[in-house]
Amino acid sequence: MLSFSFLGICLIAYIYAYVIVEYFTATECKIKKAIIAAITPGVAIPVTAIAKYIVLQKSTEIIDPDRAFLLCSFLRGVSIVLYRTMQSGFQNVWLFIGLSLLHGVSNVLSKATLNFRVKMWTLLVKAFNRTSCCRVKFEVLVLSSPRTRRLNADLEIQNILFEYTGVILSQAYLACYLVMSFDVSPWEVINGSLMRLAIGLTIDFFFNIISVFIQIHFYDIPMRKVWSNYWSRHVTANAFMCICMVTYFSTSFVGIFASRKYMSMFKESKLRNCTSVLY
Repeated sequence: MLSFSFLGICLIAYIYAYVIVEYFTATECKIKKAIIAAITPGVAIPVTAIAKYIVLQKSTEIIDPDRAFLLCSFLRGVSIVLYRTMQSGFQNVWLFIGLSLLHGVSNVLSKATLNFRVKMWTLLVKAFNRTSCCRVKFEVLVLSSPRTRRLNADLEIQNILFEYTGVILSQAYLACYLVMSFDVSPWEVINGSLMRLAIGLTIDFFFNIISVFIQIHFYDIPMRKVWSNYWSRHVTANAFMCICMVTYFSTSFVGIFASRKYMSMFKESKLRNCTSVLY
């Protein structure tokens, strides 16, 4: 279980850092960039799903159920923060708003269609078990079991924290890059970042309210109770994982902004030596 989580994180990290980010920065078309950013969170879904399945099956042997989310939440968090960083790289505020709305709508739809996806997954697992010659048989986990509902509550709380942290981190990276790379007024940069920060957080807050409502009242996921009793644990874990992301992905995050397109934003500004920022 630990090996899969570690290898899965390494795989996703290398794909993001050396494939997706490189392709994103090399692409000039804004539409293609928006498509790449939109599909970025989906790259981690298969690995995250397998990690979650393994954690639900085996985690009680080595860790308490209320801490099991630590073994699979990092995978989803990386994709969220990277998506937010790509989103902040668009100069057009309407593209920024569109990507925020797209992310929020997809999040709500994924929660609203949970029962349908579970039924589809059940059919696929049963078909695989009937046709597979392997001795290993997969088991469909019960959605309403206490362990499953508790893990879903913990993971959803972490996802919400990553959403807010990702918006803040991405705007902080962008503001630092522009201030340290160009001779511009810091307030001019900070003002634009604060506006995007307010827009992103407002849209996320609205869709998170809908998502939490669906999970609490339709699926009986104890998010409110878990947050009330263990909020400090979740905030500490989220802060630690964000520090790990910043430590590893700093060059990749800044590389998203280090493009000639920002020359047009400050035509009258002199480019500074940004070697210290990139390296």
